[in-house]
Amino acid sequence: MEHPNTPKEVQECATACDVDPALVQKMILATQDQAYCMDYHIRTRAYTTQVVMQFTGEPDLEYLYTVWEAIHARHDILRTRLVKLGTNVWQVVIKKSPVWRETIGLQEYLEEDQKDCFGYGDPLFRFALVHQDHPQIWSVLTAHGSAVDEWTLRLLWRDLRAACWDIEEYKSRPPAPAFSDYVPFEWRDSENTAAVEHWKEVLKGFSIIAKVYPLQTDEKRKVCIARWELPKLLHLPPTSSFHARVILAHIAWALTLFTLSGFEDILFLTMSPCRSIPVLNVGNIMGPIAHTTPIRVSIKPNTDLRALGRSISEQFALMIGFEHQADLSLLEQQYVSNPFLLDLRSHGSLIIDSTYHTLTIVPREKDHGLTNTQIRQSVFAYHPAEYDLFRASVDREIPIHTPDKLSGQLDPRSDLSTPLTYDHGLMVEVQDCVDYVKIGASWDHRLMEPEKVDAMEEMFRSYFGKIVRIGGEGRVEGVVGKGPGDLRSSGQHALGL
Repeated sequence: MEHPNTPKEVQECATACDVDPALVQKMILATQDQAYCMDYHIRTRAYTTQVVMQFTGEPDLEYLYTVWEAIHARHDILRTRLVKLGTNVWQVVIKKSPVWRETIGLQEYLEEDQKDCFGYGDPLFRFALVHQDHPQIWSVLTAHGSAVDEWTLRLLWRDLRAACWDIEEYKSRPPAPAFSDYVPFEWRDSENTAAVEHWKEVLKGFSIIAKVYPLQTDEKRKVCIARWELPKLLHLPPTSSFHARVILAHIAWALTLFTLSGFEDILFLTMSPCRSIPVLNVGNIMGPIAHTTPIRVSIKPNTDLRALGRSISEQFALMIGFEHQADLSLLEQQYVSNPFLLDLRSHGSLIIDSTYHTLTIVPREKDHGLTNTQIRQSVFAYHPAEYDLFRASVDREIPIHTPDKLSGQLDPRSDLSTPLTYDHGLMVEVQDCVDYVKIGASWDHRLMEPEKVDAMEEMFRSYFGKIVRIGGEGRVEGVVGKGPGDLRSSGQHALGL
């Protein structure tokens, strides 16, 4: 909700942001997720992304500044800072142009930038121009997770392309829908009875199953994210629609967890962009709207894959409008899942740390060795092709049209960029590229061994490829839970893994 902007609080926000009070354009109560992202980032440096672009040709740098000035002015979230006043966290929109840092040495800058902590009162976006080995010039955009999600980065990329092509046309556009248009929905709907009942029904009777990780001390809790240098590719035969591929991928992930765990009642988290909620123009709003949502399935030998797909599809449909309540419901119900599972029911009760979204186990007996333990989530995400800012295609470069000529282009460099870093123990992301998919993974290397991540990816890729090939028409066969299971296509022999 928007704040009445009392002079005292405007002054306090201006002081926290080190700006003149006249530059405070708007004060809005931050969402719980935004406050959590900032607090967790300050402790661990998680929730940031770096997008690196290389200039080619003869770029007009002043023109680039003009382009970003126009984009910056059109979107409130790009001018937003978080400010803590008492027990409240506010997002404050500042009427100020982006500040560019100009330096030499790309690798040195990227390393230093990653160490540079965002804080309360700081801009949530950093802009840099880096020179290296003349005439090489690089542009680096660093963003904080309290201001962006993958959907936001896609919208930002779309605007950058439009503004570089025709800056005057872009300047003539009306102001974009603001993140403040979404925030009242989240706060107003935070106690939505229908949403609470929906998630209670989804989670009802689920056993508490999770992996236990050592709880790090404050000095050792910096994020230690490892990831594959290159995504794994899986070529697919054509399927009817993107939605069909989404469902088939989630079936494959559920079967992977089923095979690894041996449990028939599977609950896993998937990333939802939450762009179907009843908020006007929500598809064009930049800001952190995505949430993790639980999918729950029952798998047994001889399970019909079509029935499994219908169950997953129905859950996606029924959660529309309730996605933003899923995280809170999971915490309140004390449910969390991971691909390498341990039944904790015999070990004692779970205590929720609502400030940091962690769960602590209190053992029934001291000799369990579980004192001061932390549970971390694993998340599965399936992204449409448009999410890939760096997709290898003829139009991935952004031409820069100055008023008189084509003066160069921006070439996105995925090999130098850093994807948005979360605090999950494991993040498996599948990028849909229509005729093939790219599978990526990131994980905290203190918590998971890369060999296990590789084995899980290989199992998922095998399941996914075979499910697509048999069109999702088959059954689960074999002894699953002790090793790879089999899929039997209708009228065909079992497809062993």
